[in-house]
Amino acid sequence: MSPVCLICLDPTRIEEGDLLARDLGLEFHVESSATGVISKREERRFYQTLLNERAGVLLLRSEGLGLLAAPEDEALWIKADFCDAGTRYRLAQGGGNEMIAKAVGLKGQPKPTVLDCTAGLGMDAYVLAALGCEVTLLERNLIVHALLKDAIKRAQGANDPQIAAAIARMELLEPSDAAAYLESYQGKALASVLYLDPMFPLRKKSAQVKKAMQIFHTIVGDDTDAGALLPLALGAAGNRVVVKRPRHAPFLKGQPASHSLEGQRNRYDVYLKQR
Repeated sequence: MSPVCLICLDPTRIEEGDLLARDLGLEFHVESSATGVISKREERRFYQTLLNERAGVLLLRSEGLGLLAAPEDEALWIKADFCDAGTRYRLAQGGGNEMIAKAVGLKGQPKPTVLDCTAGLGMDAYVLAALGCEVTLLERNLIVHALLKDAIKRAQGANDPQIAAAIARMELLEPSDAAAYLESYQGKALASVLYLDPMFPLRKKSAQVKKAMQIFHTIVGDDTDAGALLPLALGAAGNRVVVKRPRHAPFLKGQPASHSLEGQRNRYDVYLKQR
């Protein structure tokens, strides 16, 4: 399959799309959006036409920026979104009792500051910000960074005080490799908590893995250098480093954690700084 390109479907955002494509080093195309009431079959055909044998396409629409990807049976839409019903439900159900809140030590006052070194689509960072943490986000992949930046911009325009308050506590840094960033600040505490959620290699039984994650891996790749982040993070954390792992995965770099919190699918390994 050919590389990702950027397609603008919104005639009012062509200039914006062209500039973004230049920044990302992608081909840029302008297409007419599907109009009127169309069937699911017609919608799939339209998206497959846009994909045209590519692994994925960044689509700039009036609703924002998203990644259109192509598994075997139908097109798949991937985007960062802090305003959807699923996010609201997660916060309403989880609150401060979520494992991630316990892992970062979120209890009482003051709330810990967090540096998310592998932000991805930003959901964990948003949950922590919604729970009161000041969160700084690092993401090195340019496409993922663009999706995250667009989601933050859309959330800033949402007419919802809770979303606005959470987004105000999030700061997205320019695209940067976390290892290089942490190396440049060794000996300085960048935040009380450094959070790592490296992209883990897919299991061989790929049918067990959500299609969105399969496609995300195809385009973004695995964080094969994640092991180097742990000692650097420990050198730049004021209180602890939290590493998110698949439940049965080995410790990052083989280094046992101070303690771990386990869920059905994931595990949070907590590395406390020695005083």
